[in-house]
Amino acid sequence: MPRAFFVFLSACESAKGDETQLDESVHMAAAMMFCGFRSVVATMWNMYDLDGPEVAKAIYAELFKGGPFNPDDIPYALDAAVQSMRARGLLPSRWATYVHMGV
Repeated sequence: MPRAFFVFLSACESAKGDETQLDESVHMAAAMMFCGFRSVVATMWNMYDLDGPEVAKAIYAELFKGGPFNPDDIPYALDAAVQSMRARGLLPSRWATYVHMGV
């Protein structure tokens, strides 16, 4: 996938390895990076079902709000989405599960 850049994995534990495997660093987010995606947003544990679409919408809105897409803005867009969840007083288990990997 030579032009693949960003993937948002809206699923539970997409950045969690399997402790029973020799290389627990192999997980869905890492697999996406091995496939060629340079930037991945994933979750480290179970997520609340309604949070996934909300976080994705917030990230994409932030990425495309001011003109052309800038890949450097991905971690900042995730941070803005998480800060919004925190400001609403949601439990840390709901917002701390989201991670950004890559560039």
